Amino acid sequence: MFTAIANVLTSGCARRSLPGEPGVSVPTAHRRFTAWNRAALWPWPQRAVLDELGARGQMLPLVVVVSAANLHDGQALKPLLMALPAIRSR
Repeated sequence: MFTAIANVLTSGCARRSLPGEPGVSVPTAHRRFTAWNRAALWPWPQRAVLDELGARGQMLPLVVVVSAANLHDGQALKPLLMALPAIRSR
């Protein structure tokens, strides 16, 4: 299940284009992804990945913020900085 969801998230392919994973149908993967989002499950694996990459000294986008088209960058800076997680690093 996790492999199917990670494939969609990392490749950007549509759910209906999932490669055939044994025992994972597209509707089931979508239902689980939706349920895991509602349960706020994603911060834990994200934190684990960031800690591991930080310990190795490798770069990875830490935070992504989407703002209005006409918003000055200075107004988006504070929310961006506040959203940065504290991670383990070298």
